[in-house]
Amino acid sequence: MLDIQKFIDEKKHIEIINHIKNLDFVDENALNILAKVYFDYENFYLSYNLNVNLLSTTYKQIYLDNACLTLNKLIQQNMSYVDNVYELCDISIQLNIVSFELLLLIYKTINQLENNKIYDYIKTLYDKFDVTDMNKNILFKILSEIDRNTITNYSKEFIKKEINNENISDDFLLNYLNVNKKSININTLLLLLTKLINPQTLFESKNDIINDYNRCLNNYKKINDMFQNINFFSNIDIINKTCDIITSYYFCYYGFNCIEIYKEFNKLLNNLSTCFIKTINKHIKTNKIKIGIISVFITQEHSVSNDRLGIIKSLILDDKFDVKIITNKQPSQFYNQIMNNNDNVIVYTGLISNLISKIIDLDFDIILYPDIGMYFPYKLLTMHRLAPIQINTWGHSETSGIDTIDYFISSTYYEPENAQNFYTEKLIKLNSLCTYYYNRLIIKNIHPNHNRYLFGMTKNQHLYCCMITEFKIHPDFIETLIEILEKDKLAIFIFISFKIDIDIFTSYLEIFFKNNMHHVKIFEMMDFTKYMNFLNCVDIVLDSYPFGGCNSTIDAFNVNKIVITLPSEKLSGRFSYGFYKKMNILEPICDSKQDYINKAIFYMNNIDERVILENKIKENKHLLFEEIESVNNWKDMLINLYNSIV
Repeated sequence: MLDIQKFIDEKKHIEIINHIKNLDFVDENALNILAKVYFDYENFYLSYNLNVNLLSTTYKQIYLDNACLTLNKLIQQNMSYVDNVYELCDISIQLNIVSFELLLLIYKTINQLENNKIYDYIKTLYDKFDVTDMNKNILFKILSEIDRNTITNYSKEFIKKEINNENISDDFLLNYLNVNKKSININTLLLLLTKLINPQTLFESKNDIINDYNRCLNNYKKINDMFQNINFFSNIDIINKTCDIITSYYFCYYGFNCIEIYKEFNKLLNNLSTCFIKTINKHIKTNKIKIGIISVFITQEHSVSNDRLGIIKSLILDDKFDVKIITNKQPSQFYNQIMNNNDNVIVYTGLISNLISKIIDLDFDIILYPDIGMYFPYKLLTMHRLAPIQINTWGHSETSGIDTIDYFISSTYYEPENAQNFYTEKLIKLNSLCTYYYNRLIIKNIHPNHNRYLFGMTKNQHLYCCMITEFKIHPDFIETLIEILEKDKLAIFIFISFKIDIDIFTSYLEIFFKNNMHHVKIFEMMDFTKYMNFLNCVDIVLDSYPFGGCNSTIDAFNVNKIVITLPSEKLSGRFSYGFYKKMNILEPICDSKQDYINKAIFYMNNIDERVILENKIKENKHLLFEEIESVNNWKDMLINLYNSIV
């Protein structure tokens, strides 16, 4: 022990190594001193031939880590030492030790190493040892740099096992995908695509959202470059059966222009298969305008049917139009109550390929898709050219990004001047609300009460209703709620969520509210009568942003509630703004986050002012229901489009 310390102090490296080699047993304390010293002698790392297997795991780790540090220093001075990395790989296996320092050294020198040898070491390491997440992180980075021909044979079991590991790098997965693109099986392909391009939800900051968007967009572009001219799927039914786990749906809640992502999604499906029909046979007009409406939700009691049924009914009743509704669900009681009959409904639940043939046989002049993106099989339909004119409108209030969809129908009440920038379709802005909205309170003969005690809420609480579900919520909106709470200690923020998601939503909100979760209440989804009674009990409704309310805003106005709103740039955050414009009520429209906070606090604390504004809403809300201008605008627009067909 003393001899070793003496040699260390005098930096007599040869004497140190010779002394240790002559020992029958390497004392752990001696090796500990040795391992902790940062040597610059080039032969120190070769001391692995000592009988270190007799040491404890801790000392083996110290020994190997410091040997790697020493070799790293030598390589920086002279690259000829890089071949000794392989020796340290052998030591690692012999000692049963996974060294982060060794993995880091490999990563730094990967371009000078033989990929096959490193590949064999990594595979042995992964298969033999329990690799920590920290070590996996650098391991994945190494694999992403290994020559493509080497990684070709990398274990598919590894991919399946580690696909959801947050440390696995996108570069590694992209590399693997590129090498195996012509031979990869469908399940592995879809597993990789969901990891690489599916959007996340429940973010903690706006920067996290931006980073995820950029990550997905970059991955889309790289994958589309890989899959050009590769007809991976032979027919539409296989795509429909397998690819519904790939989605671009949740990008609409990110709060900015996602048009490039949507275009890349469309491009990806077209790259994966050539089965999409892009042209139609010569079209012959008849004496009526044949309109096809393809939607999974239109015959149900749903926000899509709330928005669109009134317009559709008016078209059915007009002799100029021959309307057919194609769906996969039998008409609901709500649908039948409004439409009186379902003679125009075609319910089809078979193969998508057969449905395409049926649609072609119907020979529509115009097809309307009111909820593109909300049901994958029908999104596949939109990627075909099945009519001379194909249009999109707000059900899912977002551009499709699909080159076979020609127009998006919206309104001057909602859309800003630069709105075309958010659409791949040509935007048509009607001079109306663009919806013939039925008053469901009247249809269902509901008279909401005002008993907040039934919902476990008291008279003295300041009830702010936030009409947004967990997957739509944006961290900027939650931060605004936190600032409102700082100024209003009586505030209770109320959310409604699906029962299955309440625990997840609660955990997410705890990140922001921390010890103030007693100011948050999350209710389970309710039937419409109970929901309207509930809504009638709150004090103020807070329109979320950047993705805001539409149906929920009309529901709030229907019980005369003030909806504080901060319009965003896109349609999905501008419905409340448009409804207020229609009613000529401007007070609750905000121009900044601070204005939003101030108005929420003002109308909560000033009851007289609140009542004045509520009465104003009560007097003007009728303007939002059964607007005849919307019916006329839709008819004129469809006739003009029909006349444009050559």
